[in-house]
Amino acid sequence: MEIRLTDAPGEGFLDRVMRLYDAAFPENEKKPWQLMLDKRREGFYDIFAVTDGNDFLGEALTVSYRDVVLLDYLAIAPERRGCGLGTKTLELLREKFPDKRLILEIESTFADAANMAQRQSRKSFYLRSGMRALDYRVMLFGVEMELLVSGGEISFDEYRSIFSDVYGESFALNVTGI
Repeated sequence: MEIRLTDAPGEGFLDRVMRLYDAAFPENEKKPWQLMLDKRREGFYDIFAVTDGNDFLGEALTVSYRDVVLLDYLAIAPERRGCGLGTKTLELLREKFPDKRLILEIESTFADAANMAQRQSRKSFYLRSGMRALDYRVMLFGVEMELLVSGGEISFDEYRSIFSDVYGESFALNVTGI
Protein backbone atom coordinates (compact mmCIF):
# COMPACT_ATOMS: atom_id res chain seq x y z
CA MET A 1 0.00 0.00 0.00
CA GLU A 2 1.22 3.51 -0.78
CA ILE A 3 0.13 7.10 -1.11
CA ARG A 4 1.14 8.69 -4.36
CA LEU A 5 0.61 12.00 -6.04
CA THR A 6 -2.14 11.86 -8.59
CA ASP A 7 -1.77 12.10 -12.31
CA ALA A 8 -3.37 14.38 -14.86
CA PRO A 9 -7.14 14.34 -15.48
CA GLY A 10 -8.23 11.44 -17.65
CA GLU A 11 -5.25 9.27 -16.72
CA GLY A 12 -6.79 7.35 -13.86
CA PHE A 13 -6.35 8.15 -10.22
CA LEU A 14 -7.17 11.88 -10.27
CA ASP A 15 -10.60 11.13 -11.74
CA ARG A 16 -11.20 8.48 -9.05
CA VAL A 17 -10.08 10.87 -6.32
CA MET A 18 -12.48 13.51 -7.67
CA ARG A 19 -15.41 11.07 -7.68
CA LEU A 20 -14.67 9.83 -4.15
CA TYR A 21 -14.30 13.41 -2.91
CA ASP A 22 -17.66 14.35 -4.43
CA ALA A 23 -19.38 11.35 -2.84
CA ALA A 24 -17.69 11.25 0.57
CA PHE A 25 -18.04 14.79 1.92
CA PRO A 26 -21.04 17.00 2.69
CA GLU A 27 -21.53 19.90 0.29
CA ASN A 28 -21.10 22.49 3.06
CA GLU A 29 -17.63 21.11 3.87
CA LYS A 30 -16.22 20.87 0.35
CA LYS A 31 -13.88 23.35 -1.24
CA PRO A 32 -14.30 23.96 -4.96
CA TRP A 33 -12.30 21.35 -6.84
CA GLN A 34 -10.77 24.00 -9.09
CA LEU A 35 -9.45 25.88 -6.05
CA MET A 36 -7.62 22.74 -4.91
CA LEU A 37 -6.16 22.23 -8.37
CA ASP A 38 -5.04 25.87 -8.47
CA LYS A 39 -3.38 25.55 -5.04
CA ARG A 40 -1.71 22.34 -6.21
CA ARG A 41 -0.18 24.24 -9.14
CA GLU A 42 1.03 26.89 -6.65
CA GLY A 43 2.74 24.20 -4.56
CA PHE A 44 0.49 24.33 -1.49
CA TYR A 45 -1.83 21.41 -2.14
CA ASP A 46 -1.13 17.72 -2.70
CA ILE A 47 -3.70 15.29 -4.02
CA PHE A 48 -2.71 11.76 -3.06
CA ALA A 49 -4.28 8.54 -4.22
CA VAL A 50 -4.10 5.69 -1.72
CA THR A 51 -3.27 2.65 -3.81
CA ASP A 52 -2.17 -0.95 -3.79
CA GLY A 53 -0.47 -1.30 -7.13
CA ASN A 54 -3.09 -0.17 -9.63
CA ASP A 55 -5.93 -0.75 -7.16
CA PHE A 56 -7.47 2.52 -5.93
CA LEU A 57 -8.18 2.43 -2.18
CA GLY A 58 -8.82 6.05 -1.22
CA GLU A 59 -7.52 9.59 -1.09
CA ALA A 60 -5.65 12.04 1.10
CA LEU A 61 -5.77 15.73 0.19
CA THR A 62 -3.28 17.91 2.05
CA VAL A 63 -2.23 21.54 2.42
CA SER A 64 1.45 22.13 3.19
CA TYR A 65 2.31 25.31 5.04
CA ARG A 66 5.62 25.90 6.78
CA ASP A 67 6.07 22.95 9.16
CA VAL A 68 2.38 22.02 9.17
CA VAL A 69 0.43 19.63 6.96
CA LEU A 70 -3.32 20.06 7.07
CA LEU A 71 -5.01 16.80 6.17
CA ASP A 72 -7.85 18.55 4.40
CA TYR A 73 -9.74 15.44 3.29
CA LEU A 74 -9.22 11.74 3.92
CA ALA A 75 -11.55 9.12 2.48
CA ILE A 76 -11.31 5.41 1.88
CA ALA A 77 -13.37 3.91 -0.96
CA PRO A 78 -16.67 2.65 0.51
CA GLU A 79 -16.04 -0.97 -0.43
CA ARG A 80 -12.64 -0.86 1.36
CA ARG A 81 -13.69 0.72 4.68
CA GLY A 82 -13.27 -1.12 7.96
CA CYS A 83 -10.08 -2.92 6.93
CA GLY A 84 -7.49 -0.68 8.62
CA LEU A 85 -6.72 1.36 5.49
CA GLY A 86 -7.45 4.69 7.18
CA THR A 87 -5.02 3.90 9.99
CA LYS A 88 -2.38 2.79 7.49
CA THR A 89 -2.92 5.94 5.40
CA LEU A 90 -2.30 8.12 8.47
CA GLU A 91 0.90 6.15 9.15
CA LEU A 92 2.03 6.69 5.55
CA LEU A 93 1.33 10.42 5.81
CA ARG A 94 3.39 10.67 9.00
CA GLU A 95 6.22 8.82 7.24
CA LYS A 96 5.95 11.13 4.22
CA PHE A 97 6.05 14.24 6.41
CA PRO A 98 8.21 13.13 9.38
CA ASP A 99 9.27 16.62 10.48
CA LYS A 100 5.85 18.23 10.13
CA ARG A 101 2.93 18.67 12.48
CA LEU A 102 -0.16 17.00 11.07
CA ILE A 103 -3.53 18.65 11.75
CA LEU A 104 -7.04 17.77 10.66
CA GLU A 105 -10.59 18.97 11.17
CA ILE A 106 -13.56 16.81 12.10
CA GLU A 107 -17.21 17.69 12.51
CA SER A 108 -17.83 18.72 16.10
CA THR A 109 -18.95 16.13 18.63
CA PHE A 110 -20.12 19.04 20.82
CA ALA A 111 -22.84 20.34 18.47
CA ASP A 112 -26.20 18.60 18.09
CA ALA A 113 -26.29 16.59 14.88
CA ALA A 114 -28.30 13.78 13.33
CA ASN A 115 -25.05 11.91 12.60
CA MET A 116 -23.61 12.16 16.13
CA ALA A 117 -22.73 8.45 16.32
CA GLN A 118 -20.75 8.76 13.08
CA ARG A 119 -18.97 11.88 14.36
CA GLN A 120 -18.03 10.20 17.63
CA SER A 121 -16.84 7.10 15.80
CA ARG A 122 -14.70 9.23 13.48
CA LYS A 123 -13.17 11.09 16.42
CA SER A 124 -12.43 7.80 18.23
CA PHE A 125 -10.74 6.46 15.09
CA TYR A 126 -8.42 9.45 14.87
CA LEU A 127 -7.62 9.38 18.60
CA ARG A 128 -6.80 5.64 18.38
CA SER A 129 -4.60 6.46 15.39
CA GLY A 130 -2.38 8.77 17.42
CA MET A 131 -4.07 12.13 16.92
CA ARG A 132 -4.80 14.39 19.89
CA ALA A 133 -7.66 16.86 20.28
CA LEU A 134 -6.71 20.51 20.60
CA ASP A 135 -8.33 22.61 23.30
CA TYR A 136 -10.19 24.89 20.88
CA ARG A 137 -12.78 24.44 18.14
CA VAL A 138 -13.39 26.50 15.04
CA MET A 139 -16.21 27.66 12.84
CA LEU A 140 -15.10 26.90 9.31
CA PHE A 141 -17.46 28.47 6.78
CA GLY A 142 -20.28 28.12 9.30
CA VAL A 143 -19.53 24.50 10.26
CA GLU A 144 -18.33 23.80 13.81
CA MET A 145 -15.19 21.67 13.68
CA GLU A 146 -12.81 20.13 16.18
CA LEU A 147 -9.09 20.09 15.47
CA LEU A 148 -6.86 17.08 15.98
CA VAL A 149 -3.07 17.10 15.75
CA SER A 150 -0.01 14.90 15.92
CA GLY A 151 3.60 15.97 16.17
CA GLY A 152 3.14 19.04 18.36
CA GLU A 153 0.85 21.92 19.22
CA ILE A 154 -0.79 24.34 16.80
CA SER A 155 -2.23 27.60 18.05
CA PHE A 156 -5.42 29.03 16.60
CA ASP A 157 -3.42 31.88 15.05
CA GLU A 158 -1.12 29.38 13.32
CA TYR A 159 -4.10 27.36 12.12
CA ARG A 160 -5.83 30.47 10.77
CA SER A 161 -2.64 31.61 9.04
CA ILE A 162 -2.81 28.50 6.85
CA PHE A 163 -6.01 29.90 5.38
CA SER A 164 -4.91 33.53 5.18
CA ASP A 165 -1.50 32.78 3.65
CA VAL A 166 -2.56 29.95 1.33
CA TYR A 167 -6.05 31.06 0.29
CA GLY A 168 -6.06 34.78 1.12
CA GLU A 169 -7.47 36.93 3.88
CA SER A 170 -10.99 37.02 2.43
CA PHE A 171 -11.09 33.20 2.67
CA ALA A 172 -9.65 33.29 6.20
CA LEU A 173 -12.44 35.60 7.37
CA ASN A 174 -14.59 32.44 7.35
CA VAL A 175 -12.36 30.78 9.99
CA THR A 176 -13.11 31.77 13.57
CA GLY A 177 -12.20 30.28 16.93
CA ILE A 178 -14.86 29.19 19.40
